[in-house]
Amino acid sequence: METKNFSEISISELVKKAGIARSTFHRNYECKEDIIRFSIRRTLNEFSMQ
Repeated sequence: METKNFSEISISELVKKAGIARSTFHRNYECKEDIIRFSIRRTLNEFSMQ
């Protein structure tokens, strides 16, 4: 996201950069927006535990 807007990044680019198989991505997420949701939830959970 340093060089492209999130909306311009493909799932193929994400899995390549992460070094995972596309099937691994789809086992855990339905769409790339789910990654953002997961990250926000994790951050909020960490914040609420402090």
